[in-house]
Amino acid sequence: MELTLGLAAIIAFSAMAFWIQNAPLFMITANISIMVGLQWFNVYTDNTGMAISLMLIIYSFTCCGFAFRCIFWKEPPAVEAGG
Repeated sequence: MELTLGLAAIIAFSAMAFWIQNAPLFMITANISIMVGLQWFNVYTDNTGMAISLMLIIYSFTCCGFAFRCIFWKEPPAVEAGG
């Protein structure tokens, strides 16, 4: 049950984070993804559990990268034609 709730939270926070492009939402998604990934391998210790666990942990690193991008990567100002 807690794995289903964790995956639902990852889906919801991921959708909001990618839609709004908000760094704290990406950080929250990364934290939930790491915790669910570690819990997943604790519950399912076979090869499938290891694969899903590693995918969730790698997804958390991806979310950290997007959070870094939202914080430090600013768009250059638009240049208007005609001065």
